[in-house]
Amino acid sequence: MTVTLMNRFSGNADVIEKVWRIHRPIIQKSGATQAELSRIHTGPHTGQFLVLVQCSDWEGHGKMVTALAGDVAFKKAQATLDKSAKLEERTFLRGVAT
Repeated sequence: MTVTLMNRFSGNADVIEKVWRIHRPIIQKSGATQAELSRIHTGPHTGQFLVLVQCSDWEGHGKMVTALAGDVAFKKAQATLDKSAKLEERTFLRGVAT
């Protein structure tokens, strides 16, 4: 079953979007089946960003994380993100039915 990582960020919108344009192709190349950045428009987290990254299973997720840990461009962009945004929440979801 699928594994989905959801990260919710607050911070500088321009930086978050710029880093995402760098991160997304690297994440996809590393094995994610889906990678999406969305802006929250309702509720208590309005204005924050939600990053969804989906892998086919736990093995695929592990391979993706290993690949990202060794990617210099990914780590450089992540360092920029860490200075301008705050990770508010991280949630892992495991698909149970299709």
